[in-house]
Amino acid sequence: MKEQLELGIGEVLWDIFPAKTFQFMGGAPANFVFHTAQMGLQSLLISAVGKDNLGLALRKELEQHQIKHHLQTTDYETGSVLVSLDLNGIPSYEIKEPVAWDFIDINENLVAVAKQAAAICFGSLAQRNEHSHKTILKIVNSTPSNALRILDINLRQHYYTKSIIESSMQACNVLKLNEVEIMQLPIILNWTADKESSIITHINQYYPNIHTLMLTKGAEGSSIYNQEGICLSTLGTPNTTIVDTVGAGDAFTAAFVACILKGHSIAAAHQKAVELAAFVCSQAGAIPLHS
Repeated sequence: MKEQLELGIGEVLWDIFPAKTFQFMGGAPANFVFHTAQMGLQSLLISAVGKDNLGLALRKELEQHQIKHHLQTTDYETGSVLVSLDLNGIPSYEIKEPVAWDFIDINENLVAVAKQAAAICFGSLAQRNEHSHKTILKIVNSTPSNALRILDINLRQHYYTKSIIESSMQACNVLKLNEVEIMQLPIILNWTADKESSIITHINQYYPNIHTLMLTKGAEGSSIYNQEGICLSTLGTPNTTIVDTVGAGDAFTAAFVACILKGHSIAAAHQKAVELAAFVCSQAGAIPLHS
């Protein structure tokens, strides 16, 4: 049986924690690929870095963790984010622009790779620049019709528009939202819905292409919904000592998708997703090593 290929396309960067004077590799697609690779799946990151020392360091970090990648080199600086944590370990971000991953180029090789993918994960942040926006949607839409096209929406600061969200939701068939993002959707898309249940109904109505919704709600737990808006699984959040929550949602998405591709049930995939997200919260940074 041919090994299934999972792709992450978009931002790769350094999460810099000024208060603690250290940094970790980050970016939602990079985190996704890191975790799926840790779970034994063939995984590839598509992004761009600069010609600077931060770019060299990212390449070394990826190689150290044996993460396959297609990293383009641009004249722009490598991406970085200043991360601040509140008393509960909840992060806020100051994201630089323009940076290398704003200018990911499309090419025939990437399209050919996309045609072999069983899953691809993307978000809204790396689409803030029209250049990467076009590339990302082209690659996503080049994947097989039965591939999992996961939109981890990742709304950050002012780096999204109604058009970006609409085109991304049209391109995906799996949607990941957190408790803040689901309440922002009606505002972005001009819906009258103001309750979680009615927002889910609107998603099903306007985007019938989305067959799975992952909704994470921090300490309140998480749920998985199908195309009809039926809740297939709800789990509480495990008790853990939180160091920071950076990348917890990415870990959740990666574990869920990896398990589904391995043939596990929705319930088993959800359980693994919850466990990995909790583990990430108990460690510093978005990509602690795990088995």
